[in-house]
Amino acid sequence: MTKTNLSRRQFIQTAASAGSGLMLGFHIPVSKAAVVGAKVLTAMPEGVEINA
Repeated sequence: MTKTNLSRRQFIQTAASAGSGLMLGFHIPVSKAAVVGAKVLTAMPEGVEINA
């Protein structure tokens, strides 16, 4: 392994950039179905077969 000369400022900037990138990457927008309410499936539609 090579030794890297990393200053405290560079470490903070890199960690903040990585953290904000992860925060943006893992953001899950709220879907309309969750806001309005999902419909409950009480009976299978005609022609649908569950293969489980």
